[in-house]
Amino acid sequence: MEMVLIIALLVSNVWLIRKVLNKPDAPTPEKPQDAETPPAPEQENPADIVGTSTFDIREFTDSVREAAKEAAVEAAKEAIPLIVKELGTPADAGLPDESAEEHPRQVQSENLDKVFSNLSASELTGETPAPAEPNADGIDFEDMQKTMEVIKDKPHTPEDEQTAKRVLAELEGTELIEYVKLDPVVRKRILMIECRLPEVEEAETTSATPVAETPTNPPRRIVFHADIDTTDIDAIDFNILH
Repeated sequence: MEMVLIIALLVSNVWLIRKVLNKPDAPTPEKPQDAETPPAPEQENPADIVGTSTFDIREFTDSVREAAKEAAVEAAKEAIPLIVKELGTPADAGLPDESAEEHPRQVQSENLDKVFSNLSASELTGETPAPAEPNADGIDFEDMQKTMEVIKDKPHTPEDEQTAKRVLAELEGTELIEYVKLDPVVRKRILMIECRLPEVEEAETTSATPVAETPTNPPRRIVFHADIDTTDIDAIDFNILH
């Protein structure tokens, strides 16, 4: 239906252009025949500097009409087959049917090397591209691996614990850390890592005065222990030391 409307509009436009261009010029009114007057004596025109113009507007209008007619007909001849081809089949526009491009299901033996070749950009162009500047930030896989070893209480180093603290702080509020915390053992381990106080190193004293040795306190022992389990909160170890 759209194709029919487009063709009808093109035909109506061509007909309208031909109608306007074929319209005859308005006839000039005839002068009433009066009594014959004696012809005026011809006066010699003074010589013009540029010369008298020989331009005729009627000849120019006729040439423009003919050119417009030919352009309208050529445009219609080119547009109608394209519209039919776009909205219909090539056969409707009087064009040969386009054969669908078929690809073989099996790669030819002489093209196997080309198909499975792995060439870099420098090998294809012969030029070594400039290395791209690193633009990624965040947590790398190595830090993530160290963090998982720490929270699963696998063999690790104190440096790995510091890395785990930093990574856990950056992962806070993400879906990944929520998935990791589904394991209650891992969740408890993460809580211990996050709540652990930093170790304070004893400052080395350079004083020459001897310091009196203080008796070491005997090791404390647990006199009472209880596990407090609350809803939706990790279990709390309650110890009383003496």
